[in-house]
Amino acid sequence: MLQARIRKALQNKPQITLQEICQLHPLEKGLSELVAYMNLACQDNANALVDNQKEVDIHWLNESGDGKSVKMPSIIFTR
Repeated sequence: MLQARIRKALQNKPQITLQEICQLHPLEKGLSELVAYMNLACQDNANALVDNQKEVDIHWLNESGDGKSVKMPSIIFTR
C-alpha cells in the first residue's frame, strides 16, 4: 500500500518528499508506518534520497487523537 502511494504521487511529478506524502495520506499506524516508509527508502537507493542536511517534522495523531511528531532527515522519492 505504501509503495502504491509513492508510485501514484510520482505519476504527476518527478519527485516527492516523505513529508508531502504524509500530508496527502496522514499516517494511520503512526510511527510504525513512518518506519515502513523509511525502510522502503533505504531499500530503494536508486529512487530515494535521504538528505541528512535537511530536517523535517512529520506529524500524526495517535489512536487516542493526541498529536505526535518526529524530527527526521528529509526523504525524497524520485521516479
